[in-house]
Amino acid sequence: MIFSKIYIENFGALHDFELSLSGGVNRVSGKNEFGKTTLLEFVRRLFWGFPDRRSRANQYPALNGSGRYGGWIEVIMDDGRAIRLERFGAKGRLRCYDIQTGQELPENEFDVEKLTNCKENFFRNVYAITVDELRNMEELESGELRQLLYGSGLGIPGKMLPALDKSLKSSCDELFRPRGVCRLKDVLAELKAAEDKLHEAETSAEQCSRAGAERDRLAERKEADLAELKRVSGKVNALKEMIRRRRLESEISALQKELASLPAVPGANEIKSLENIIIHLEAGEKNIIRMREELAALKERCAAEKTALSTFLTLQFNPSGGKLAELEAYLEQYSDSLPGTQAMVYCQNYEVNTLLNYF
Repeated sequence: MIFSKIYIENFGALHDFELSLSGGVNRVSGKNEFGKTTLLEFVRRLFWGFPDRRSRANQYPALNGSGRYGGWIEVIMDDGRAIRLERFGAKGRLRCYDIQTGQELPENEFDVEKLTNCKENFFRNVYAITVDELRNMEELESGELRQLLYGSGLGIPGKMLPALDKSLKSSCDELFRPRGVCRLKDVLAELKAAEDKLHEAETSAEQCSRAGAERDRLAERKEADLAELKRVSGKVNALKEMIRRRRLESEISALQKELASLPAVPGANEIKSLENIIIHLEAGEKNIIRMREELAALKERCAAEKTALSTFLTLQFNPSGGKLAELEAYLEQYSDSLPGTQAMVYCQNYEVNTLLNYF
C-alpha cells in the first residue's frame, strides 16, 4: 500500500490541508507548530479511530470552527487499485471508496490490519512513531527496546513481556517442581483427552469430507439426470408434434378426396347466364302479373258493358225478337276474342315454365 494524497478538512490546527505524495520516501519538514505531529497523528487516527472524549490522549480538537472533523487518504494497493479511506466525525467509522468507480466498498471487503499488514501497536511504534516517542525510546535500555519492538510485533505492549515471562516460569515450576504433588500426570491426561477429541474431530472432518464428496457426486448425477430428462422430453414432444402433423395430413387428404367427389361448381360464364335467366324470370313474372290484372279488368269491363247493353236492348227492342239473340251472340264472340290477351298470357306462362324446367 502506497500513500498518494492526504486531505485534512479539519483536525487540530490543520484546516483544508492537502498533501500530494510521490513514490518512495517523502519528507515533511517545517517549523515548530507547523503541524507535522498533527499530520502524523491524523494518519494514525484515520486508520484506528479517534479517541473517546474520556481518553487522556490529546483530542486534537478542530481549531477552525468551519468544516467537518476528519479527512481522507488516497492509497495505491498492491494490485494497482486506487482507493480512498475517509473518516469524518469524532465517532465516524472508516469508509473505503474505489476511486475509479466511485462506489463504496463493503466493510467485509477491507480490513485495517489487512490494509496495513500490522496491528495498531506495531503501526504506532514502528511505522508512525512521533519525536516524543523516539526520545522516550532513547531512555530505554537495549533489552527494554527489544521487548517494545517484539511486543509490538506480537500486538501486545512491550511492558507486558516481563510479566508474561514470569508467568510462564511460574507455570513451569508448578508443573515440574520436585517436591509435593506433581501435576504433570494430570496435564498429560488432559493432553491425551485433548488428542482423543482432536482425533475424533479429524475423523468427523473426514466423514464430513466424504459426505460432502458424495453429495457433490449426487449433485452432478442429478444434473446429468435432469439434462437427460430434458433431452428425452424434447424427443417426446417432437414425436407428439410429428403424430399431430400426420393426423392433420390424413384429415386433409380425406377432405381433398371428398371435395373431389363433389359436383363441379359452375364457372363464371354459367353463373352470369343464370343471373340473366333469373332477371328474365323476374321480368316475365312481373309481366304475367300485369297481364292477369289487365285481363281481369277487361273481363270486368266487358261484363259490365254486356250487362248494360243487354239492359238497353231489352228496353229498346222486343226481347223475343231475332235481333236480340244476334246481338248476344256478337257480344259473346267479342268477349272471347279480346285482342290477343289470353294468347299473350299463355305465351308468358309457357316461357316461365320452360325456364323453370331448365333448372
